Amino acid sequence: MKAVARIAFCVLALVVVVGCASNEVIERGSKLGTEKLPRPDRIYVYSFAATPGDIPSWSAAAGWYAQPSEPSTPEEFEVGREVGVLVAKELVTKIEGMGLLALEGNQQSRPQPNTFCL
Repeated sequence: MKAVARIAFCVLALVVVVGCASNEVIERGSKLGTEKLPRPDRIYVYSFAATPGDIPSWSAAAGWYAQPSEPSTPEEFEVGREVGVLVAKELVTKIEGMGLLALEGNQQSRPQPNTFCL
């Protein structure tokens, strides 16, 4: 019984010490989220992939997506690719509307420094 009382007293003392401990919060000025990014010279917009196999091997997204458990039909592949092309064209139009140079990306596109790729 004495051992239980001694443990209970130690736990109570620990709780009091921890509960009464002071802390100091220092607010530091952060520029995270307020910095402006440099304006890109050009933006390449590539067709959006319909299947994981459509993602170029050089893309950071290559290998992220597994093949679907149920294979799609050739017609579904074609419709998916057509939608990907249309989305890219629409995005190019919207980006150009913002006053930025946007181009449809393809195999011959050679991104340079200060080029953004989608």
